[in-house]
Amino acid sequence: MLCTLTVDDHTSASGTKRYMLGGEPILTRDGQLLTDGHGRHPYVTSAGSAPSLGKHVLLAYLPPEQAVIGNQLAVSYMEELYPVTVGSVDATPLLDPGNERIR
Repeated sequence: MLCTLTVDDHTSASGTKRYMLGGEPILTRDGQLLTDGHGRHPYVTSAGSAPSLGKHVLLAYLPPEQAVIGNQLAVSYMEELYPVTVGSVDATPLLDPGNERIR
């Protein structure tokens, strides 16, 4: 299922901010591999900044049991795990309906 993920923390172990670009594997928070019913492993398909949300946003197809709003997962990037949270499922966009981030 198509999901929008938000990156919870971009900081590497060395203190450098890292931003995913696409193609990174999505894992459980403890680093375990996820697999769907067809033996495929989810990965980031698209990534970008969402200034109106103040977050870095990732798109990925997740197995249905992982495609739950609020589910906490991880992305493996440059040999480190970065925490992410499922923000929306299907094509539902993330948004700031009250424009609170702009004010």
